[in-house]
Amino acid sequence: MDVTLEQLSGWDKEQLIYIDTRGAVAYRHGHIDNAVLLDDICIANNSYSLDYSKK
Repeated sequence: MDVTLEQLSGWDKEQLIYIDTRGAVAYRHGHIDNAVLLDDICIANNSYSLDYSKK
């Protein structure tokens, strides 16, 4: 899903899941509050269940 900043700014923050795919080192140096680190999507599919009621 491609999202623009304009679209994102209008969404309810409680209904979003931020996924950080940059890698563990970059994540440790800073990330969006409550972002989930999923730097290996193949592993992530098996180890983290997303709440599909959120965007």
